[in-house]
Amino acid sequence: MLETILGIVIKNVLEIVAAVISVLVAGIVIPWIKTEMVPFLKEKRLYNIVSIGVNAAEKLAEGTEMSGLDKKAYVIHYLQSKGIMITEEVEAFIESACYDLDLIADAGKKAFDENDDIEGDEPEDLDIDNTELVMG
Repeated sequence: MLETILGIVIKNVLEIVAAVISVLVAGIVIPWIKTEMVPFLKEKRLYNIVSIGVNAAEKLAEGTEMSGLDKKAYVIHYLQSKGIMITEEVEAFIESACYDLDLIADAGKKAFDENDDIEGDEPEDLDIDNTELVMG
């Protein structure tokens, strides 16, 4: 008899604890997600879209004399075609994406220049017997 009553009490206590946890999740965690995570994810997605536009403009400009203003106009047109309004925040994202692209280009150029400075890497300087190479 005591075991039955104890089992019922434990079951009720666990149900109350589960209800309290549900209320806390609904009252604290969900609003936090809405106020903190959703804007962060939207901002990250917007920056990714801006980066795509900046990279596309840079690729289109290769081999041409497209000015920076022309590239920015292309990016703005691209973003507007996606339904994105050009705000100060979007303008800042465009500048940031251009800066990131410049950093990547500079790092690649620096790595390429460092490889050019390595002595003795020309094929004629290497001691390799090419006659025994077999294509497979």
